[in-house]
Amino acid sequence: MKKILCKKVLVISIGTVIAFGNLTWSVSQASKLAKQREIETFEQKTVKSSAWEMAE
Repeated sequence: MKKILCKKVLVISIGTVIAFGNLTWSVSQASKLAKQREIETFEQKTVKSSAWEMAE
């Protein structure tokens, strides 16, 4: 009985670690994407503002 219980705990703990790892990985990927988007929008804004200056 104890062996079965130990196996279950082990499987659950491994599953939790894997799930947590996936979660942190996806969060880091999402933050990278968000930073990239911010940079892109910033670049677009600067390009637009410089285009306006040139037009004047």
